[in-house]
Amino acid sequence: MLLSLYRSLRSYRGFILGNVKREFQARYRNSLFGALWAVLNSLSMIIIYTVIFSQIMRARLPGMALLALIPLLILQVVFAAGLGMLPGILNVFFRDVGQMFGICLQFWFWLTPIVYPLSILPPGIQHVISLNPMTALMTNYQNVFLYNQWPDRSSLTPLLIIGLVLCAMALHLFRQRVGKMVDEL
Repeated sequence: MLLSLYRSLRSYRGFILGNVKREFQARYRNSLFGALWAVLNSLSMIIIYTVIFSQIMRARLPGMALLALIPLLILQVVFAAGLGMLPGILNVFFRDVGQMFGICLQFWFWLTPIVYPLSILPPGIQHVISLNPMTALMTNYQNVFLYNQWPDRSSLTPLLIIGLVLCAMALHLFRQRVGKMVDEL
């Protein structure tokens, strides 16, 4: 399934690269620093995280558990690709999807234990938050970075299944609508 997704993306690479280039140019068109903002944004996030985690929280890089980041990142990319493609395709036909998705992502961010540990929440809320598929991923990231523990693979299985299903659905929708998407764009 991922191989067929890769083939589809590869066959439309000219279309995709053209759209990315147009978006990039439009985003930085009238700004003083232009595309340098992309680098400055990323650099500022690295500095912020470095200061917070190394100076304020006194965190140290994990040892061998750092290798566990590779499968966690792959899992995150699969899930994010499937999740991002669906509203991306729908947004071509229904422009409100992009606006609504942005609002949903803000809520989802705070309903996922990214900047807080799950353990600080009351037990009833912990149960509700644990239904969020990203909770297991973020908890495993925290375990690797903060406690030098290896990820719990069984807790990540639902996220993998959901990610693969989302990718399959997005690929199916893309194949159904690709001709109409070109007309809409």
